Amino acid sequence: MKYLSSLQILFINSNNFIKLPKVIKYLTSLRELHLGDINLKKIPNSMKNLTSLKKLYLDKKDLNKFTDTQRQEIKEMLENNKIEITTFP
Repeated sequence: MKYLSSLQILFINSNNFIKLPKVIKYLTSLRELHLGDINLKKIPNSMKNLTSLKKLYLDKKDLNKFTDTQRQEIKEMLENNKIEITTFP
C-alpha cells in the first residue's frame, strides 16, 4: 500500500467493475481519477477521503446509468470536496 499512496493519476477504463476497489480509499495523493466505459452501480462514500482529488472524469453514458438520487449525491460529494467533474461522450 505504501507505493500506492503516492499515485497521483489513475485510469480505470473498459472493465466490468460494478464498484471501485476498496484500495481506492488509500490513494491519498490521487489528484485525477479517470473512469470510462465501466459498469459502476454507485460512487462510494469513501471517495470523500481522497482529499487530494481535484478532477473526476466520467463517461457520460456511465453517469447516465445512475439514478437521479445517486447523481445528486455524487454532485454534492464532489462540490463539498471541491472536485471538478468532467464528462466525455
